[in-house]
This record gives sequence, C-alpha cells and structure tokens, in this order.
Amino acid sequence: MGTSILVSLVVTLAVLVAAIIAARRFVRSVGMSPDERFVRPARLTSEHLHRLPSPPWRLVLEIDHPNLPDLDQVVIGPAGILAISTVIGDRPALDHPANDNPEGARATATAAIMRAPIDDLVNIARLHCHQLVHVYWGAPEIDRPAALPIVHATVAVDGRRLDDWILSLPTDVLTPSQIDLAWHAITTGIGRPDPLPS
Repeated sequence: MGTSILVSLVVTLAVLVAAIIAARRFVRSVGMSPDERFVRPARLTSEHLHRLPSPPWRLVLEIDHPNLPDLDQVVIGPAGILAISTVIGDRPALDHPANDNPEGARATATAAIMRAPIDDLVNIARLHCHQLVHVYWGAPEIDRPAALPIVHATVAVDGRRLDDWILSLPTDVLTPSQIDLAWHAITTGIGRPDPLPS
C-alpha cells in the first residue's frame, strides 16, 4: 500500500513539473514580458487603451456581458466605434489583400455577427460599429504594420502598438456629442451605471 501511494505522488509531481515547464515555454514563445505573463488577456489590451487621451476617447473595458460574449472592450472616439477582441498568440500571416481573402464571405459574416450587439446598442443614436479589431498578443513584430486588414471593417492589430494605431486613424468620423451618445448607450446597455453627469 505504501509503495502505490509513493508511486502516485511521484507521478503527480512529474505531471505538475511538466505542466509548469510547458507553460513557461509557451510564455517564452509568445514573447511576453514578465509583467505580461500572469495578466488576463483582456487586461493587457485595457492597459494599452488607458494610454488614449480622454476626452476625446471613451472606453468600455473588460465587458464580460452575456450579450457581448466575443468582445472584451469597446473604444469610442473621433475615429468611430471600435469593437475589440483579444487573442493570445501571433497574428496570422495575411499575405493577401483584405478583399481577396479566400475565407472572405465567412470572415465578413462572422465579423458582422460580432459587431451586431454593439450596433444594436448604438442604433438608438443612429450610429453603428465602425470596425472589429482583433488584438493579438504574441511574439513582438517589428517588420510588419501595426494593423493588417482581414476583411471589410475588420483588422488584426499588434497589441503592443494598439494605442499608437488607434491614434493614427482619421479623426473625422464622430463628433464629440456622438461619442458621448455612443458611450452612454453602450454602458447603460450592458447594465453599468450611467457614467455621464446629469
């Protein structure tokens, strides 16, 4: 009886050590810094979004709402309404123009479905979600643009350059009053307290 317990403990310890080694290798393979290793993926994106000046940018961070299951954040500003999802891993190789994507019809439909709950919330203000942004946290990318178009109104962005990319977008899409209306519609639509003073 004592031998079987000892064998069970040794096997359990070996599995635990193997799991820790595998986790460390994965973290090294995606190039995360020590500060990024134990942070939830959506939190990494939120940290970079906090760098945006407010106003004019309004943020709805770490949503975790059943009506928005695939979205982590929404950014509203002069460049429009951006629905954001966070992905841990390297950005896919996008060697074709966005309009020549072989999976184009399916990817466009999927992106529209992901944006639809935001469209529903801001429709009261006669607005719509302008882009779906997939933020990738993988190995650092030096030789690729910060954002790569996937299909219509959908981009893949390097997480480490997210705030710089957003600040490089055209700033004539929404007026300050439209930004406030969209932010108010989204925050109240997901059940958060009204953030705007009366």
